[in-house]
Formats: sequence, structure tokens, C-alpha cells
Amino acid sequence: MITAFIPARQGSERLPNKNMRPLAGVSLASLTVLQALELEGIDNVVFSTDSEQYADTVFRDVTTLGRPSERLSIHYRDAEQADARSKIFHVLKSLADQSFFDAEYVALMLPTAPLRRRSTAKRVVDLARNQGQGSFTACAYDFHVSFAFSESSRGGDDQLWHPLLPANPMVTGVTRSQDQIKYLHPHGGIAVVKVSQLGSQRTIYEGAVAVTTTRVEGLDVDVSEDLDFVRCLEEGLRQTFPFLAEQEVNAST
Repeated sequence: MITAFIPARQGSERLPNKNMRPLAGVSLASLTVLQALELEGIDNVVFSTDSEQYADTVFRDVTTLGRPSERLSIHYRDAEQADARSKIFHVLKSLADQSFFDAEYVALMLPTAPLRRRSTAKRVVDLARNQGQGSFTACAYDFHVSFAFSESSRGGDDQLWHPLLPANPMVTGVTRSQDQIKYLHPHGGIAVVKVSQLGSQRTIYEGAVAVTTTRVEGLDVDVSEDLDFVRCLEEGLRQTFPFLAEQEVNAST
């Protein structure tokens, strides 16, 4: 069995109440819960929050749209688990220690990554069901990370910037885009981990396979500009909401 776990605390600072921001007619949290409920291979869905209002909103959206709410349950987090410094992975580890999950695997899906595609999520779930393999979604950086540098904070420093990597193209002169190594980063689309291994792992990515996606799927809503950009895509993707199906997304990979 696989349980989807969707976390949404109310204390976001850079974009207040970001998990309740509307997209495609429902909140971001509701949208992700709906996606999980419709995903083949997910047996149960847990919405984890510290807000009764958030929970009420999600249940209202699910029932209004006629989705199977009997597979949806609410986990209310205490103040410590909802603190800004609390990590979702530590919440999962704590719940696993308490035998909270009646499933072999837990699938973490973040409300701030609403543009996940059905085929991508199914591939991640199938890796667990058919191969017993943990996995997570990832996409390429928007710009080659090999160019990354920091500005000098020391007065009178001859070097005004410092490269992150020794082979920075600004140092080597190898600046052509096609000559750069493609680096990936994980995103909040979906990550599946074996419940029995949560206690021994340091991160949800340990021993897991990366499933690469388009950059659009990796869009994360963290500040207001992110939400504005996702909403710009909404009109073109409206036919596939509340869960992106097989429509091709116009994005570079």
C-alpha cells in the first residue's frame, strides 16, 4: 500500500497562506489532494496541517467536486511540528516511529508544486509498487549552475566575485551553453519512500532514484511572483486541471 502525504502549515512567511492561494478554482492544497486522490496506485491520502480552516477548505473542495473523500484523512500537527524550522522529513520520521502509516510506502506531494503530470507521478509510484524502489522528481536548473558565483564581502579584495565551482566558465572561458554539464535539483512534485526505512535515512532522497521532469513540472510557488507565473500558465492548461494529464507542456528541458 502507498499513502500520499500532503503537508500544508499556515505559517508561511514570504507568501502568507500560500497553500490556500487559489489556482484552477481551488486552493493549492486542495489541488494536490485532488491529484493524489485521482492517482492510480495511491491507496490513501493524508492531509497534514496545523489549521482547522485549511482542513475544512480541503474537505469542502473534495466533496464539492464529488471526489472520494472516504480515502482522505486529516493529520493535525502540533506547534512543534508546524514551526518554520520543522522539516517535513522529520515529521514523517516521527509519524513512522508512532506506526501512524498503515502502508508500506509514503508518497510526499507538496502543494507548492501544482504542475506535476499524471504520467510522472504514476512512474514514481510504479517504481515503488513494481520494483520496491524509492524515487523523487527532479528537473534541470533554469540556468547552468556552473556559472554560479558569490560576491566578495571583503573590502579591498582584488577578486570581486568568487566561483562556486573551480571549473566556472567565467574562469575557464568555456562559456558555450552546450559545453556545460546539466545539473538537476529535486522538486516537490512527488517523492516515494519506504516507511520502514524512514528511521534510518537522513533524507527522503537517500538510496532513491531521480525521475526527471520538465522545468514546468518543477515550478515551486514560494513567493508572489511564482504564483503569478503559474497563473499565467493556467489558461493554457485549464483543460487538464485539476490533474495534469498527458498534454505536452511547452517548456525547455
